[in-house]
Amino acid sequence: MNKKTYTIYKVIIVAAMGGTMGWSFATGYKYLPFIALIIGIGFMYILAMHKPKEMVADERDRKIAGKAASAAYQVYSITAAILGLGLKTLTKDQMMNTAGDILLYSACVLILIYLSFYSYYNRRGE
Repeated sequence: MNKKTYTIYKVIIVAAMGGTMGWSFATGYKYLPFIALIIGIGFMYILAMHKPKEMVADERDRKIAGKAASAAYQVYSITAAILGLGLKTLTKDQMMNTAGDILLYSACVLILIYLSFYSYYNRRGE
């Protein structure tokens, strides 16, 4: 089994579990989510026994991942701040005002997390 097939099987198992749980909540079956969870964990365990061997990541992969994470951080924090300010200032609806608060607070929390990890790794010398 290659890595792509392994990932597809994992997605199918998770989607089946989610669909079963959503359907059971909608129809009112109380014990079906627990059964689906146990069966899903069993299938994931069986799948983990046949996990493909992974290749060792080299320095280039780590550098690309770092650049991608930095770009995602920058795009999300700027977009969340702009959308949050727009929702807070341009709408009078209380629900949109709350959504603006959530976006602004999530951008602030993301910046605090980034700064704490930056200072941690800066002290370690990496």
